[in-house]
Amino acid sequence: MTLMSRRRMIGLGLAGGLAATQLPSELLRAEASSAEISNRYLRVRFDPQTGFVQAWLADGSPFLINAVVRAVGPSWSCSSAQPALVRTVRTERIEDALGSGAKIIAECVDPRRRLALIIEIALYDVRNAVVIGCQCRNDSDAELLLRTMEPVRAVAEEGGLCAWNYLAKSLTNGFLYADPGNLNDFSLSRNRPQKSFWNMGFANGHADPGLAVGFVENDFAIGRIEAAAGSCQRHDGLSLTGEAFFNQEFVVKPGASARSGRFALQIRPDPFTSLENYAKMIGDAHSVRLGTIINGWCNWFYDHTATSEAEVLQNAEFAARHLKPY
Repeated sequence: MTLMSRRRMIGLGLAGGLAATQLPSELLRAEASSAEISNRYLRVRFDPQTGFVQAWLADGSPFLINAVVRAVGPSWSCSSAQPALVRTVRTERIEDALGSGAKIIAECVDPRRRLALIIEIALYDVRNAVVIGCQCRNDSDAELLLRTMEPVRAVAEEGGLCAWNYLAKSLTNGFLYADPGNLNDFSLSRNRPQKSFWNMGFANGHADPGLAVGFVENDFAIGRIEAAAGSCQRHDGLSLTGEAFFNQEFVVKPGASARSGRFALQIRPDPFTSLENYAKMIGDAHSVRLGTIINGWCNWFYDHTATSEAEVLQNAEFAARHLKPY
């Protein structure tokens, strides 16, 4: 059997050029009262009056429309757009493993439930990506049960959208390595949302712009994505939710916080580069250093627990004769 690389598999499955111009980026910090930051690729705003996150591409076209951040418990939810919240916001310069840039920090306090959503939205000088993370802080004297956190929720039925139009195909991930995911026809998703773990990719053809979305960190929760074709405010695009879930309820002690991990929306001139730059973002964030690829043989997926010494020897002899050069 001939194994096909993931990159070739994606290329064969795409139907295929607009190419995003690579420009030097100088991040522009707005006044804190405007809660807006921008670079040469994107402009992002958090509106303290509504609690919505809005983003635009460099040409002024919408990218995120009325996106919210949300925390969900067993019998409650708290969205950044809830009218009862008290919202404060500021902007500041940043320098971290992903580079230099600026971020919006918004604090949305629910005085009745005595919890707060702390939202951080970042743009980096050399990355064509929006990076959003959130925390849920327990300001009460009792334990808070938390099930999921959603650093990005842009759902068409709720008036939100990721206005990305290159959506013929989607690339998903399964939960475990035994399920590598699928290359899907995204046009079929309008009535049946597609789900993916960790990250998800979107494209028309291999020469069209690509969008990769996914979690930069999964150290506190498990990243899961749900996406469907949608429409909002005369725009077509992506009804998108990035969800950090805790499998069962997570107990947030009084005064403590739980975090979602950062969620990135990465745009590049083609789908391969969008996925590769998303991977590079994870590598940079975690200081990954890759060594030489180790080749080997594993019988588990063939015979599971029914292996025998004779079969192991037979496979070893075959490998020595035919596979040693590789």
